Amino acid sequence: MAFNGASAFVLLIFSGFLADLNWRIPFLIHLTALAFIPLLIVALYEPKLIEKTKSSTVSVHLPIKLLTIIYGLTFIAMTIFHMVPVQLSYHLEQQIGASGLQIGIVFALSSISSTLSASFYGKVKRRLEYVQIMGLVLGTLGFGFDIIGFAGNYTMVLIGSIITGLALGLMMPTFTAWITDVPSPEIRGRAVGGSTIAIFLGQFLCPLWSQPVVNTLSYETAFVVLGAFVLGLAIILLAARHSLQQPVTVSQHR
Repeated sequence: MAFNGASAFVLLIFSGFLADLNWRIPFLIHLTALAFIPLLIVALYEPKLIEKTKSSTVSVHLPIKLLTIIYGLTFIAMTIFHMVPVQLSYHLEQQIGASGLQIGIVFALSSISSTLSASFYGKVKRRLEYVQIMGLVLGTLGFGFDIIGFAGNYTMVLIGSIITGLALGLMMPTFTAWITDVPSPEIRGRAVGGSTIAIFLGQFLCPLWSQPVVNTLSYETAFVVLGAFVLGLAIILLAARHSLQQPVTVSQHR
């Protein structure tokens, strides 16, 4: 997550500059991936399969309630966070008159702030439980959204975007660690698959619901309302944190 944000810092500023020249040019950057094909053909290999013998019968308890809550939080957090990449550029252009380079700088600084928070995730996790971290993430995200909504100038939007980046830097490692920590190894792959569905489903649906909301409320009001909603969700999550700490029980019969 930290490396992802660091690379985005450079590329987003560069793509913002290119967008001022022509809006099509940033999309052409994706063609650089073709240069990696020869390297992938040479360097990647299929690992040898190791046959495993079943020496025991394992009865696995599936924590459906907790997994459902994690999936739900993942979906809600991702679909709301993506208001930033989906709608913020239009808000900056229409309401503040920002250029493509200025928009790129906003997203780049948001990415570098996510790099900063992600690099400290290990220290945060040693002090807080998953539910507490998610409460912190949602609270930070809501606060950033409200700053963006109430902002009357470019600088305040920039600050709000940086705060949302801090939330993202903790959000993604938490989802990954939490969903792999809850289930036993026998079902971990399926559990991670469900989390991936929640992430991309949230990203997919964000433009479909956010555009009607923006058209009805305006960009400013939409960010303020969503910020208040996420802050309320953070309070509810922290209030119910004890009921969400469910142990996973695995019984083995040799």
